[in-house]
Amino acid sequence: MSSDLSPALSAASSNPYPGLRPFEELEEYLFFGREKQINQMVDTLAAQRLLAVVGSSGSGKSSLVNCGLQPALHRGLMASAGSHWRMVRFRPGLRPIAALAAALAAEFPSAAAVASPDLSLADVIATNLRLSRLGLVDIYGQMPFAPGQNLLVVVDQFEELFRYRALSDGGKATGEPEALREALALVNLLLTASGQRQRPIFVVITMRSDFLGDCAQYPALPEAIAAGLYLVPRLSRDERRQAIANPALLSGTQIEPVLLTQLVNDVGDDPDQLSILQHALHRTWSHWQQRGGQGPITLADYQAIGTMATALDSHAEQTLADFVGTASGGSDSGGSDSGRPDSEGSNCGGTEKIRLCGRIFRALTDKASDPRGIRRPTTLTELRAICGGGAAAVDQLIDHFRRHDRAFLMPPASEALQADSVIDISHESLMRLWRRLDGWATEEAASANLFLRLADAARRHGQGQASLWRDPELQLGLNWRNQEQPNPAWARRYDPDLPGALAFLDQSQEAREQERRRRRHSRLLSMAGLAGLSLVASLVASFCWSQWQQTRVSRARAFAATASALLPARPHESLLYGLAAMDRLIQDPAEALLVGDTLAKAVSLNWEIAELESQQPAITALLLRRNGDWITAASDGSLQRWRDARPLGAAIATGQGQIQSLLELSDGVLVSGGENGSLRLWRDSQPLGPALPRGDAAVLSLVQLSDGELVSGDAKGNLRRWRNFRPIGAPIPTGQGRLTALLALPGGQLLSGGSGGESETASRELRLWRQGRPVGAAIRTGHDGVVQLIARGDQVISLGSEGKIQVWRPGQQATKTWQAMATKPMATPVRRLAPLGANDLITSHDDGSLRRWHGDRLAGLGYAASAGIRQLLGLENGRILAADAGQSLRLLQPSAPIDQPVASGQLGIWSLLVQANGQVISGGEDGSLRRWRQGKPVGAPLATGQGSLWALGALANGDLISGGTKSLDSGEELGSLRVWRGSTALSKPVPSGMGPIRQLLPAGREQILAIGDGGIGDGASSVSQLRRWRISGGTPVPLGAPEALSSPRINSIVQLPNGDLLSASRIDGQLQRWQFDGASLRRGEAIPTNLEGIGSLTLLEGGRYLVIGSVDRRYGGQDVIILNLESNEWVGSPLKLNQGWASSLAVLPDRGLVIGTTTGDLRWIQPQRILAAACSELLGGGARGRSQTASDAAGLEVERLARQACKR
Repeated sequence: MSSDLSPALSAASSNPYPGLRPFEELEEYLFFGREKQINQMVDTLAAQRLLAVVGSSGSGKSSLVNCGLQPALHRGLMASAGSHWRMVRFRPGLRPIAALAAALAAEFPSAAAVASPDLSLADVIATNLRLSRLGLVDIYGQMPFAPGQNLLVVVDQFEELFRYRALSDGGKATGEPEALREALALVNLLLTASGQRQRPIFVVITMRSDFLGDCAQYPALPEAIAAGLYLVPRLSRDERRQAIANPALLSGTQIEPVLLTQLVNDVGDDPDQLSILQHALHRTWSHWQQRGGQGPITLADYQAIGTMATALDSHAEQTLADFVGTASGGSDSGGSDSGRPDSEGSNCGGTEKIRLCGRIFRALTDKASDPRGIRRPTTLTELRAICGGGAAAVDQLIDHFRRHDRAFLMPPASEALQADSVIDISHESLMRLWRRLDGWATEEAASANLFLRLADAARRHGQGQASLWRDPELQLGLNWRNQEQPNPAWARRYDPDLPGALAFLDQSQEAREQERRRRRHSRLLSMAGLAGLSLVASLVASFCWSQWQQTRVSRARAFAATASALLPARPHESLLYGLAAMDRLIQDPAEALLVGDTLAKAVSLNWEIAELESQQPAITALLLRRNGDWITAASDGSLQRWRDARPLGAAIATGQGQIQSLLELSDGVLVSGGENGSLRLWRDSQPLGPALPRGDAAVLSLVQLSDGELVSGDAKGNLRRWRNFRPIGAPIPTGQGRLTALLALPGGQLLSGGSGGESETASRELRLWRQGRPVGAAIRTGHDGVVQLIARGDQVISLGSEGKIQVWRPGQQATKTWQAMATKPMATPVRRLAPLGANDLITSHDDGSLRRWHGDRLAGLGYAASAGIRQLLGLENGRILAADAGQSLRLLQPSAPIDQPVASGQLGIWSLLVQANGQVISGGEDGSLRRWRQGKPVGAPLATGQGSLWALGALANGDLISGGTKSLDSGEELGSLRVWRGSTALSKPVPSGMGPIRQLLPAGREQILAIGDGGIGDGASSVSQLRRWRISGGTPVPLGAPEALSSPRINSIVQLPNGDLLSASRIDGQLQRWQFDGASLRRGEAIPTNLEGIGSLTLLEGGRYLVIGSVDRRYGGQDVIILNLESNEWVGSPLKLNQGWASSLAVLPDRGLVIGTTTGDLRWIQPQRILAAACSELLGGGARGRSQTASDAAGLEVERLARQACKR
C-alpha cells in the first residue's frame, strides 16, 4: 500500500459511515436495519450448507454477510454447528483457485502439514485444490482445525467468475481459456464441499441478481443456488431511519429530525441508492467534523456536500482536482466537463494527469456492448499498457482514487498493488453520477465503434470486397487516430488487427492525397499564365486571411460541439456556447442549421431568468402574498420580503430556529412556524406580539380553514387548532408521523398527510378532519409518506416521499371513500410541486429537471442553472421562484419551445415541396395534401384519392403535381399522378404504369420526369423505372413506356446545379450519380457513405451541401446528416430525431430546413429565427446561470462572442 494512504485511514477512522465500500466485520456495531433478516440466512445456510446472497447492485449484500451473518455464527446462532468457526473470505478475480488458496494460507499461516521447502503455502494449497473436486474437503483434513471447528468460505462478488472471463487473452481467447477452467474448477470445489457432510464446511456467495442467468454456464450450479437462495429485501422506512441515525448516535452525536426525514425521503425504495446514501452520509459527517463537530448534524451539512443528487459527482471532481493539483503544487478544480475547450486545466502537468485519469477510467467502463454502462475489471499490467503513461503514474492515480476515505477504485486500499491485481470501479453508481466519467465512457464507446468499423473495412478490403475509405469516413478515421493514438493493448480488447487497420487508413489517406495532387496539378496548369508580383502578393494575403478565418471557424466548431455536449442538463451554458459558435458559423448554411438545432433545444430547455442576490442561508420555505410580494424563510430563522425580484430591506430574525412553514391569513397577517415549536404573527415585517405558546415539536405545516380557524401540524404528528390566535383545546394526535402536509377543503374540512411516522401504515395514509375530529376511515395512498397536498379544482394532488404523484377526487359525502384517479408517470422521482396559474403544475425532479403539466399532459421540460431544487413557488405571469439545496434563489419561467415538431395528422410525411411564396406543402401517408406557413397549417387537409403521397413536383406555371401509391388486393402497389391548381384538382388520378412514384423532376416547360418502382406484375419491384410525361390541359399524358434503371430501388433523388442527378436508396446507403440530358439517364459513379440506408435527400445552398435523412440503425439511426459535396466531408455532428426517421426534407427560402418524419411530425429549423430567440433569452437575462462557464477568461470570451453574435 502506498505510504500516502495512512493519513487518510487515520482521518477516516472516526467516521461511522463507510461510504461506497461495504461495512467490515469489525464495524458490526455500526450496522443497522438488517437485524430481522439474519435468522433466515442462518437457517438456510444450516439446511443447505451453501447460501447464495443475491441482490441488486448496491443493496448491501457484502455488508449483510460481513456484519450480519458472520457475527451471528460466531455467537452460535446456528445451534447445530456451534460457535467455533474459522472463516476465509476472497473475491474470485482472474484466478479464483489462487485467490481461494491465498485466503486459506492467510487464515492458517502455520499449516506445517502441507508446507513445502520449495513452494509457498499458498502455492501448495492451490496445487492440492486443483487435484480433484474434493480438493477443499482434503485441505480441511490437512489444516490445524480444532475439534468441532467449522470452516466458512465466503466468496464475495461471485459474479466476477463471469465478468473476468473476458480478461483472458484480451477477450479473444479460443478453445477453453484458463479463466474458464479456473472458474469451473472453483464451482466444482464449492459444490462438492457444500454437498458432503463428513467435514463441517459451509459456503456463502454474494452475487448481483442480474447475473443469475449466467449461472447456467456451470453444471449443477443453478440448482444449488436455487436451493440456497436468499434475496436481499429492500429496507423498510423504519429500517432506513435506523441505518441512518444509529451510527451517529453511537458515535456521540445526533442527526437533526429534519435531515433524518430528508435522507429517508431521498433514498426512497431503490436498493441501488443505499451505497449512494452511505457515501452522502460519509461526506456529511466529514463536513460536520470540519466545521467543529459540535451539536447535531444538520440539513445545512447535508446541503453543503450537494445532497445525494450531487455529492458523488462533487467528491469525484474534488478527488481529481486534488490529484491534478500535485502537478503544479496548486489546486485545479478539474470540475469542468471534458467536452469543453478549457476543461484540461491551465498547466501541462495538470493536462496530462487529467488525460491519464480519462484513459484509466475509460478502460474500466464499457458502453460499447451495453449503452447503460457496465464495469470492465482490468489487470494492472494491462491497464499500464493501455494508458502508456508509465507504471508509476498509473499506480499513483489508482492509489489516489482508492484511498480509504474515497474507495472509488478496487482493490481496497489495504491491499498492496501487484502486477496481476485486478482494478475495478468500486460501484456502478460512480458511472452514473460522476458526469465526467459518463462522458469518458461515451467517448470510449464511440472510439471503439469507429475502430471496429475500420478493422472490418480493412479485412473486407483485403478480401477484395470493399474499397478504400474516402471522405467523409476517411477524415473521421484520421481524426480518430490523431486524437486517440491507439496502441495494441487497447486494440486487443476489440479487435487484434490494429496494424492492418492503421495500414488500411494509411492507404486510404495516400489515395486521397494522390487525387488531391492530381487536382492541384490541373489547377496550377490553368493558372500558369497568370504570373506576376502583384498576383503573388494577392495570393499570399489571401492565404493568410484564409488561415486566420479557418482558425476562427475551428474555434467556433469547438464551441458548437461543446454546446451540444452540455445538453440537456445545462442549457443555460449551452446557450452561451451556441451563440458564440453562431458568431462565425451563421454565414455557413449547413453549420448554421446544426448549431441552430442545438440553440433551439437550449432555448426551449432553459428556464433560468435570473439568480437573485440573497443574503440568507439555505431557503426552507417560500410564500406568495396576495399583493404579489414574496416571503423567503431560511435555516437561520430569518424572513425576507421581496418585491419585483428585489429584497425589501434587511432580513428579519424571528428567534424561532429554522422556519419550516409560512402562511398568509385572510386578513393579511403572516404566520411563521419554527423549528422550536412556536408560531409568530407578522404584519408589514413587524411582529404582532410575542410568539404563541410553544409546542414541543417543530411546526411543519400551516393552513387556514374556510371558517377562519388556523390549524398547525408538528413533527410529532399532532394537530393544533387556533382561533383568534388562541389554542382550541389540547394537541390532537393523528398517528401520521411528521405532519408535513395540510390542506383546507370546502365546508371547514381538513385533509392531513404525514411521513416518517412510527407506523409504516400510518405515514402512508391521508386523514379527513372536521372541527378536530376524524371523519371516516383513513385513506390509503400507496405513498411511503405524504410530503405535499395541493388542491386543483375538485381534485387533490398528493406527492409522496418516494417521488410519485397521485390524483384524488373526494367523495361527494364526507363518509364516502376517496378515489385515486391516476398516478402521474414520472421519468425520475419528484421532489417538489408548485401550482402555476389556474390549471398547470410544476414538478422538480432528482435529475435536476423541471416539468410543466397541463392536466395529465406534459406541457414543458426545462432546467435551472442549479440541480437539486428543493423549494418551488408559482408566481404571477407564469414565473417560478426556486430555491436549491445550497443558498441559491432563482427566478424561472418555462420557455416557449421553438422549432419543436408539429403533428401533421397525416400519419407519415413522405414528400415536401416549398413553393415560391414560402408555403410548404406536405404529402401524407394517408393520401392528403396540407399547406403550412411558419409551422402552422393553412386550411384543412386536402384528400387526393391517390393513397400514400411519395412525391410532389412543381410545374413552371405554379401548378402542383402529386405522385401517389395505392395498394391493390393482390399486394402489389400502383402509382398515379394528379395535377392541382391551388386546392382544385385539374385531373383525376392517372395510373403511372409503375409502382410507387418516388420522385418528380421538371424536364421542360410542361414536361416532368417520374421515377418510381418497377411496374405491376413484371417482377421488377426492386428496380427503379423512369417515365416522361407531358401535362396537357391539366392532365398527365405519358410519352413512351417506362424505362428500367440499372440501380437498386431509388428512394430519393435531387438535381445538381450542373444538371446531373444524385440518387439514394434505403437498401444500400450509396449515393449514385446520374448524367441527365433532359431525356434519359446514364449511370455515373457510385459514392459510398458507409450508411446502412438513406431515406431522403435535399440540396442546400445551390448544391454545395447534401442533406441526408439516414435510416442507419447500426449507429443510432433517425439522424439528419449533412455532406459537403465539394470536400466529401461530413459537416458537424448528426442532427438527432427523437421519433421516426426523416422521410422527407425541404429547404426554405431563408436557408432553413423542414423535416418530415415517418411518425407524421414536421419540424422547422430556421437559424435566423432561432438566433433571434436565443439573443432575446441572453439579453433578457435568461443565460445568467453560468457559474461554470463564465468563471474564467475562456468563459468570459465565450460570453463576449455570444453577445457579439447578437449585435450582428
